[in-house]
Amino acid sequence: MNTKEIRPKVFAKTWSGGQLTSLKGPTCVLIRPDGKTLEAFGYEAETRYSELSEDDQHKKWYYFRRFKMSLWKKDDLSKISGSRVDGLKEDDIHWVLTVPAIWNDSAKQFMRLSC
Repeated sequence: MNTKEIRPKVFAKTWSGGQLTSLKGPTCVLIRPDGKTLEAFGYEAETRYSELSEDDQHKKWYYFRRFKMSLWKKDDLSKISGSRVDGLKEDDIHWVLTVPAIWNDSAKQFMRLSC
């Protein structure tokens, strides 16, 4: 009997920013002035925010970076919003978020519940 090992298909996003290419992108988000709409993530958010700041347009935008690490020493985390995007089913997207090994159990659990 000939049996083949079944291996899952694993894909990794390649992030690019300028001349940089990496399997890990920076934890940065840029939110539009309405405070709700995501404009960009990762290197694209860094670049776009930098461009906005050249003409002093960045002041109305929301830019966050390195926010995952702010969860590291938090013991009192709670889930803020349980809302979903209309028309999008849970099976439509599969995300994999990495969690630094140095995080405490509370921060790791918060990240699990946030997904």
